[in-house]
Amino acid sequence: MRTRSEQKAATRERLVDAVGLVVAARGLEGATVGGIAAAAGVTTGALYASFASKADILQAYLTERSTDLSSVPVDAVAADLGERLEAALQADPLAGRLVVELLAAGTRDEVVRARLAEAVLASVDELARRLEAEGVGTVLGARETALLLQVLVAGTVALRELLGPELPPSLLTSATGLLA
Repeated sequence: MRTRSEQKAATRERLVDAVGLVVAARGLEGATVGGIAAAAGVTTGALYASFASKADILQAYLTERSTDLSSVPVDAVAADLGERLEAALQADPLAGRLVVELLAAGTRDEVVRARLAEAVLASVDELARRLEAEGVGTVLGARETALLLQVLVAGTVALRELLGPELPPSLLTSATGLLA
């Protein structure tokens, strides 16, 4: 028998998984709190016991479901960034749609924009810190390089949804190589 805290943690995990699926399938506006709760197999009361809002669940998804490359040396990631991204998107086929939806929603919704910007800038700052710590030389400064890589990855994800095989993963890897 699971403890109350274990049950709450399991519910939270189901909700974080569900928000990604529902937003990718229905769009941010179409993803209701009730729909997210239903997809997770819980009540809306259980949802609100874990999260204050839909934006909070999205924040958790962005923070917890991002591919963690923190233990991989930056130059190893850069050597095959496009292929790593392609593998991550194939492992989670809805991830690309979710990114596109969140980017679009961020242009319409101030709360989503603020949460998304916070997540992206935290990622940029972490990558910049790693570039400096690992002594990776770049054409631009560490933060500018990290920001440009974020732009390249987001653009690749968004356009991959539209262009499919016309946008080979090797293009992102090649673009990354130009920054060294």
